[in-house]
Amino acid sequence: MKNIEDQGGFGLAISKYAKPKNESISSVEWFIYKETQITYARKEGTSGRYSANMDQEIVESISFISEYIKALETGVTVLILVVPEFNGIDHTIAEETSKSLTGMSTVQKSLDQTAARIENLLRSLSYDEQSLRFIMDLRRL
Repeated sequence: MKNIEDQGGFGLAISKYAKPKNESISSVEWFIYKETQITYARKEGTSGRYSANMDQEIVESISFISEYIKALETGVTVLILVVPEFNGIDHTIAEETSKSLTGMSTVQKSLDQTAARIENLLRSLSYDEQSLRFIMDLRRL
């Protein structure tokens, strides 16, 4: 691994058509293992695994890691407190993004569907217009 960049996270998935599936599962398990994530982070990257980023060598060698760790500790928690429906929103974003990445939808259509679905979710939970505008404006940031 060399020159790893973190673009805000990623997910790992195994296709239901993967053959052989056990080896695919083993690869994902290997990748999320703490020692693998420490190695990943030591190569100038960051790990999504909090405990890997706490490795002393990483803390001492990556100048921004302390701020990154603070974001891991507080970022999602703050968003969940502001928008308790975060999981539903996150799921919608993942689902629509997957459609565009697999060619089932255009990027623009997926973005439009994401916005409409999130707005409908929030309206169904009786968010007022001011809150809806604030939350929907977050996608422009």
